[in-house]
Amino acid sequence: MDLVEQRGRSLRATATVSGDIDHLGIDPVHADACLTFTGILVSLHDVSSPDVALARLGQFTDTDGLALDSGGSDAALRFTAQPD
Repeated sequence: MDLVEQRGRSLRATATVSGDIDHLGIDPVHADACLTFTGILVSLHDVSSPDVALARLGQFTDTDGLALDSGGSDAALRFTAQPD
């Protein structure tokens, strides 16, 4: 899946799925859709602090504009887009 465009909380994603490398499977199927970003869950066995979780997430992606959702579950820390 590729995220090809972002406008605020709206993300446009595309994906192509095909058969195996021997071309014995199905013909390629392409999907293109707009998705709404509602948040990202961070669940790591050695992280319980929101600051540490956000720092770890920052090792993989830009975390600017994310804020802790204080109404999340105990199993994972949930970060959502900060209001405009």
